[in-house]
This record gives sequence, structure tokens and C-alpha cells, in this order.
Amino acid sequence: MSSTAAPAVAAVSASAAGLSLFGISTGLHIDLLLAGFAGALFALSFDDPKPFLRRGLVTLSSACVAAYITPLSVVLFRLQTPLPDEITQDILLPAVAVAGGFLSRRLLGPAAFKLADKLLEKI
Repeated sequence: MSSTAAPAVAAVSASAAGLSLFGISTGLHIDLLLAGFAGALFALSFDDPKPFLRRGLVTLSSACVAAYITPLSVVLFRLQTPLPDEITQDILLPAVAVAGGFLSRRLLGPAAFKLADKLLEKI
């Protein structure tokens, strides 16, 4: 007798399209997520000791921010800066993701809060 239950969806899966959570594509590419994670770990080495849970959450959030902003950052960088043809987008993406992971907690987070404050003052 066959089962009439709906097919199970994997909680987390990775493909060429990126990371999927519960069947929903997040748009995060695994290589950029790992590069952002490496940058976040490097930034964490400069901070004072923190509890384990806080270090983990800061590192994961920095890696996610880096993975999301990297493609746009590379496109804007290539538009602003004339680079040789040998330097392709595939070469720039991991390096920018590491820098994004490194800078996201100290620089990008406070800048986002300042921008939100300015927007709220206008309302």
C-alpha cells in the first residue's frame, strides 16, 4: 500500500542555486557564506572574550550579511573601478565576502542603524 503523505522537504539543502531552508531558496551561495564566516572569525579574534552563544550568533549573522551584500558590492566596485580584464567577478567574490564578514559587525551594523535613525526622523 502506498503512502498518501506529502513528500518530506529537507530542512536545509544546498544546490547550485544556493542555500534552501525548508524548500525556500534564500539566495545565499555556500562559498560566499563560508568566506564571510572566515572574515567574521578573523574579526572575532580582535574582540574581547564573549560568551560562546554570543560569539556564535555574531559570527553567523556577520557571515549572512557578507553573503548577501557581496554580489551587489562587487558589481558596484567593478562599475566604479576600472580593473584589468583578467580580474573577473569570480576572483573578486570570495575576497569581498571575507572583507564583508570582517567589517559587518564593526562598520556595516552601526551604519545601518544610523541610516534607520535618519529615516525615522523624517517620518
